Amino acid sequence: MLARAAWAVGAGLAVLPVAAQNAGALRITPVVDTTLSVVHSTLPALQGRDDVVLQVHPGVQVTAGSGRVRGTLDYGLNVIQHLRSVPGQGQADSLQNNLNAAVNAEVLERWVYVDASASITQQAISAYGQQSVDGVQTNTNRTEVSQLSVKPYARGNLAGWATYQLGFSADASHSQGVAVPDSHSTGVNLSLGSASGGAPLGWSALATQQRTTFSGRATDNGRLSMSLLVRPSPDWNGSLRGGQETTSVGSVYRQTYDNWGGDLRWTPSVRTTASIGLDRRYFGDGYQVLLEHRFPNSSLRFTSTRDANNAANGAGVGQPITLYQLLYNQLASAYPDPLLRDQFVRALLQALQQNPIAVVAGGFATGGTTVQRRDDLSMTYLGRRATFTLQAFSSDTRRIDTTTVGVDTTPVRQAGLNATVSYRLTPTSNLNLFGSGLRTRGTATQAGNQLKSASLSWGNQLSKYIGTTVSARYSDFAGAANPYRESALSASLTLRF
Repeated sequence: MLARAAWAVGAGLAVLPVAAQNAGALRITPVVDTTLSVVHSTLPALQGRDDVVLQVHPGVQVTAGSGRVRGTLDYGLNVIQHLRSVPGQGQADSLQNNLNAAVNAEVLERWVYVDASASITQQAISAYGQQSVDGVQTNTNRTEVSQLSVKPYARGNLAGWATYQLGFSADASHSQGVAVPDSHSTGVNLSLGSASGGAPLGWSALATQQRTTFSGRATDNGRLSMSLLVRPSPDWNGSLRGGQETTSVGSVYRQTYDNWGGDLRWTPSVRTTASIGLDRRYFGDGYQVLLEHRFPNSSLRFTSTRDANNAANGAGVGQPITLYQLLYNQLASAYPDPLLRDQFVRALLQALQQNPIAVVAGGFATGGTTVQRRDDLSMTYLGRRATFTLQAFSSDTRRIDTTTVGVDTTPVRQAGLNATVSYRLTPTSNLNLFGSGLRTRGTATQAGNQLKSASLSWGNQLSKYIGTTVSARYSDFAGAANPYRESALSASLTLRF
């Protein structure tokens, strides 16, 4: 486990030194968080006793914010020890890794770039098994998933008549144990476009080829499309496209499908964006809808998507979302500059005594190509003393690579809600209320379940480097697999160097 953590952290950091000599702001912040909790649970493993849990969470935050490399990395090792546990019985001690890293490097000035990302998250193996609010309790339905993505590409201008971008991609996903098969994907893409990007009429062409391997089976997907770009005014732009797609996903033979689609985008102001995209693909209809508006002290964002995703793609639809990613996406219009947005989000989370890499909208691990429809609604209010965040989603996930024996193609339907209310009592202390819910619908062969949780915490920043938090939490899981009720009292001490 530690070897895999070192590999993932190294992958996340690997791109940072590419242009370190030109990176004017490289900031490294070690963090140590220690939490002591008293947990009362109705799980049979505790045999009616309260559990005392000690967590030591050393980590590091790295930010490169200028020059030819920009990126962030958050890594934490969660050491969990159950002090009231009987050896061989009850709750098991464990080590858990958490990572969220994304880097963009300009390798050769204005020509060659590299985008890299890496993550380690704790995910549910099955949506129908036991669900947990955190990774403290022993849960055989959870696994640690490591994902790595590297995308080098070159872009430029062809004698003033067209622009081009040639890129490669490599994605890999590894799950602890054998419950979820590993997967990896490689691909190449080439795009051409008209050189005058602001003209009323333009054109573009795209060619892609991708191979994905999981469970010993390899699938190929290739697309070729042409697009007509229309920009009647600065506020409106759109496109119409058509082409063909050849794939072996869902079949032992390659099959060819006609593709067509289009996009329309409206930006009446810097605060408002509305867009819609439709595509006819090999899996049926795909779409992307975005509605976003920023008020003086708040923002509202709605997205709706239907697309295919392979398990190796950590950035694909349906992948877990951390608290940092949620706020970072919500504040995109308020803070267009990535560096300023990163600094604001980190300062906000530190003031709220919240963990940046805590997962707030996780799905479940998949071992193949899926098609997912997902709707997300998020709201953020940032007042002088009060802060409010809301994230609600619904999803429908279906396995579409059906050639593997025993694959269940029944849709998995989930809905979830996460909300946080924070009030600044003093310049250094906050009162935080958090609530969440996750519901999985039952099917003809699987019973559904529901997980609800609420917590109240008080946090105080004792100094620039020391913070403390006291919290109380209650959780209720109703389902066929190990239903339980759980309450916990926790005290934490956080050191930042």
